[in-house]
Amino acid sequence: QFGNPTILTMNDTLGAQPNDKFGAALAFGDSDGDGRDDLAVGVPYRSVVPTLNPVAASQAGAVMLYPGTASGIDGTQGVRKTQNELFEVPEVNDHFGWSLAYGKFDGSARRGLAIGCPDEDFNPNPQFTNPILANAGAVYMDIPWKQVQGIQSLGCMVVDCGGNILFSQK
Repeated sequence: QFGNPTILTMNDTLGAQPNDKFGAALAFGDSDGDGRDDLAVGVPYRSVVPTLNPVAASQAGAVMLYPGTASGIDGTQGVRKTQNELFEVPEVNDHFGWSLAYGKFDGSARRGLAIGCPDEDFNPNPQFTNPILANAGAVYMDIPWKQVQGIQSLGCMVVDCGGNILFSQK
């Protein structure tokens, strides 16, 4: 017999939007080091307002992070994470949050979150504007314990489909 289910929804300041695809990807892992698994929920079709641009990027994508507690997942304390928090500009149709996986990415005992962004554009030579590889894809590595006070996440890495590191921030 199942107990009372917890129903999670998009509970950031904008609330749910049509066609967000909330729940398209799920991953459990202890990202905050408290010994309890947290839940990451992909919302790859979420519209996001870029930090440097007041116009919303349609289907840029987001991830909701819900902390684990002694009694289960706390659905009231969800935190939204977008490319803004990982030093990247959300663009139309990036689909950040398409896939998710927790893992030990830096040799420590703590887990970080890999966030798939299959339609991220990639510029192999940042000194020039061309050629930009449209929809080349990227994987963002969110490693939250490598933080500086006042910055949500300073440990991240962007890699391309060939495993090449495109951007790294410690």
